[in-house]
Amino acid sequence: MSELLTVADGPVGEDGGAAPVYVVRVTQGPDTGQSLMLDWSQRPSYLIGQGPLCDLRLQDRRVSRRHLNISPDGALLRLTDLGSSNGTRIGGVRVVDVFLSGGEVIELGDTQLRVARAPVAAAIPASDRRSFGRVVGGSFEMQR
Repeated sequence: MSELLTVADGPVGEDGGAAPVYVVRVTQGPDTGQSLMLDWSQRPSYLIGQGPLCDLRLQDRRVSRRHLNISPDGALLRLTDLGSSNGTRIGGVRVVDVFLSGGEVIELGDTQLRVARAPVAAAIPASDRRSFGRVVGGSFEMQR
């Protein structure tokens, strides 16, 4: 008997394609207006807090140095509070590990973050040409 093993090279969405891209935007607090694009082709997870290693660095004194982590889980996001001092809330309810689908407002310290799916770029049809000047290639990436 043989087994078929499929290995994904990155996060996968519901349709088997790449996981959707999300945007986290600061809507209230000292850093209002800042945003972070969650692009899974660039990183496997994103860290939010005050610390120097955070992908979204917040100035809110009530936010921990490493407050929370966001990673993909299929077409959803998985938010994990990293043992922060003041906790993470969604809709006033304290959460430790929760799945997000977009549209949620995350509260940490005096800061509010809104999670939204990034607009999907229009699909670009592949060209049937096999060369561009002296460059020759037949892969999908070369044809885009």
